[in-house]
Amino acid sequence: MNIKLQKSGFGMLELVVGVSVLSIALFSIAASVQLAMKAAQQNTDSIKANFLIEEGLEAVKTMRDRGWTNNISTLASGTNYYLRYNNAKWATTTANVLIDGIFERKFILTGVYRDVNGNIASSGAADDGTKKITVYISWRNKNSTTTEQMSAYIANLFKN
Repeated sequence: MNIKLQKSGFGMLELVVGVSVLSIALFSIAASVQLAMKAAQQNTDSIKANFLIEEGLEAVKTMRDRGWTNNISTLASGTNYYLRYNNAKWATTTANVLIDGIFERKFILTGVYRDVNGNIASSGAADDGTKKITVYISWRNKNSTTTEQMSAYIANLFKN
């Protein structure tokens, strides 16, 4: 009779160990899936941000194409401007415009200078027909804010 009790107790111990191992494995898998979902969301936000930066550059180029004098040369250097789509065309505003309730996109125009050889330089003669545009995109993660930027030069190609 003693032998039966020992076998029964050993089986119960195997059951407890087996359930513990299975529980740990399931919790580990759940934690891994949660971490992967968080990384996927952050990656999605980063991809959206890059597209929004490119869209910002293209929007300013579209405004330039519609008229340098009315749309670009009137903008003050060093001022934060935001883009809004109004009546089937892009326009600027100084009021913050959130995109999807998450992203803040702004751009800053700065003057361009040319050296004696006509190359872009940090100082020299001001080139009124060229501006440097820097587009910034910011969005909030759980505990921090991420900001990316892209710069380009635009010129009064059409002399308008």
